[in-house]
Amino acid sequence: MNRYLLYQKRKTNMRLFEVENIKPVKTPLVDISVDPLVDISVDPLVTYVIIDLKKKQAECHEKIWFNPEITSDESFKIKKEYKVLTDRIAELQKNQYKEENLKENIKLLISIIKKRCSEYIGIFKHSGMLYRGQSNSFPAFESDSPNNRPPKDSNIDSTILYDSCLQELGIKALRSNSIFTSSSISQAKSYGNNIYVIFPEDTADYSWSEAGKDLILHSDSFNGLMSFSPEVIAALDNELDEIQTKIEEEKELISKSNDNEYNEKLSILQCYYKYLLDVRTTGNRIISFTGRKFLNYYFPESLLLTLNSIEYSRVNLNKFKKKYKPMDTNLQTAIIKKHEVLIHGKYIAVQIDLFDLFKGDM
Repeated sequence: MNRYLLYQKRKTNMRLFEVENIKPVKTPLVDISVDPLVDISVDPLVTYVIIDLKKKQAECHEKIWFNPEITSDESFKIKKEYKVLTDRIAELQKNQYKEENLKENIKLLISIIKKRCSEYIGIFKHSGMLYRGQSNSFPAFESDSPNNRPPKDSNIDSTILYDSCLQELGIKALRSNSIFTSSSISQAKSYGNNIYVIFPEDTADYSWSEAGKDLILHSDSFNGLMSFSPEVIAALDNELDEIQTKIEEEKELISKSNDNEYNEKLSILQCYYKYLLDVRTTGNRIISFTGRKFLNYYFPESLLLTLNSIEYSRVNLNKFKKKYKPMDTNLQTAIIKKHEVLIHGKYIAVQIDLFDLFKGDM
């Protein structure tokens, strides 16, 4: 077997670590299936008008933010128009539901929520609600959290590692098997355009992090949290010595040839050396490679296999808890502080405009 593996092959087919029961997602997931709860019909004419107004609203937004030649007077006029459109949309959304059977169906919806979500309703009364943006348009629906949810903004390797730490701590609501919610409506809009109030059923689990309102994991998020065994340290030191020797040899060849121009091979070797030194220093196996030129370099198979062995390198759970402060209690505090809340399990979602019609009865 060749001593080297192409980095591209390593990136697509292998990981620098494996975690039991959690695997990277290689293909996009389909939309989460949902079931409408009650037959609350919507006036199609009003809906059409709302869609048309939202298109105009988007056009105003584009003119304001993506036109570098716009004058201050033009910007003021467009912002004023944007405000008028926003107010009109809000007014129409409150009146888009048909009166036919509306009261009866709302009573049914309230009874379903109170029966299935009583524990969470008790928390919401003292803290506020949880919201989430969705792509569908049902007035109300029930659904279940996804499995193997791919990260939207976070590094996938760091996400897998983060979830494995949550599992070791006994936390069930992971980033890969939960929906993301927030008590901040503006934050909820980042998940989707249609805002829903989320009612987790009493059997659902939740978790959140005290470390930040919107936690995004990067490739360096576990720097300083991992520790290597002597075997890994020895493998890294050996490879660093070899690369340093090659760097010196290349520098000597350059000096003899009196070639002061940019040398690609030397640049790649130096980039690779810096990467390994970062791994050695931080204890983090999943920090990003730097520099496009490095993507074509070969990664030593022996070193890869050593790093790939999970028993050689583990996250220090005490350091992990100190940095990220993961919680599966004190939901009321998370809501009040407007921190992101992960919900794992079944839940009921109600469009925010519909919820406004009966929130006083909850």
